[in-house]
Amino acid sequence: MKGISHLRSALQEILVYVLKHSEPHQSLQLLYTLAFKLSPPQTLASTKSSTSSNTGHKNEKEDFMIPLMIASFVFGHGDNGGVIIRYQNDDADELENADGIFRGLRGDGLSDSEVRALCIVELLSDLKKENVAGDFFIYLMQELTNIISDFSEDIDFGEIQHSLLILHLVAVMCEKVGPSILQSTPQMLYFIKATLKRACAIIHADEEGLEQRLLPRH
Repeated sequence: MKGISHLRSALQEILVYVLKHSEPHQSLQLLYTLAFKLSPPQTLASTKSSTSSNTGHKNEKEDFMIPLMIASFVFGHGDNGGVIIRYQNDDADELENADGIFRGLRGDGLSDSEVRALCIVELLSDLKKENVAGDFFIYLMQELTNIISDFSEDIDFGEIQHSLLILHLVAVMCEKVGPSILQSTPQMLYFIKATLKRACAIIHADEEGLEQRLLPRH
């Protein structure tokens, strides 16, 4: 978590403590909410529990709701290094978000998605909780496959930001954590499955593009 705020270290300690003492599926959902500022679209389960028939995990998929601040209010930088809550002007912020995306694509400093990706990976590095980082990485790989499979030219800025954040998270986790992020056989199998599905999606997209180019034009 980068910044000059004096709250940085205290907030990081609180988040690491909560993540460390939560159930694996709760840690995954909290990480998703911190990264994307949204509740996860589905219940995120750990690979360990997904491959286990132990009845002790039967309640793991119960709803785990994380309260979110009203969308029209956001946290901002305080004048003296603290944090303030400000009202969000939708029109102005949409233009600001668009400018941020284009700055990120041009490489003009760190984009918002890159900063958030670095913050999440820093939390995971301090967490050192078995399988959580690998399970979150597997989920991101699956989402990356969905982005390729469901690609459409009709996409809004929110979807672009979401896709960019997934790409940045995958890239930063690969760079900062490396191969050690996958710590179990189930994680390796899920990784291989996601990789094969993504390869099939890319091949399918290439074939569709080739067919469209070969269709006779009237």
